[in-house]
Amino acid sequence: MPNTATIRATYPVLHMSCASCAAGVQSVLKKQKGVKDAAVNFAQKTASIEYTPGLTDPGELQIGRASCRERV
Repeated sequence: MPNTATIRATYPVLHMSCASCAAGVQSVLKKQKGVKDAAVNFAQKTASIEYTPGLTDPGELQIGRASCRERV
């Protein structure tokens, strides 16, 4: 299997109200197709996402209600 390059970028996550929300956002992001890794920082209100271009479009990532209804 060829080594596919990934991109790491940081995005704002608005309206997180607690660390539990951040953990939920992180868990959901890590399950998205093409996402290799995700780290959500509640204090900074950001999500750092490592993804494979072509498999993942960061603008299309969904976090849903499990994450306190936040959007990246």
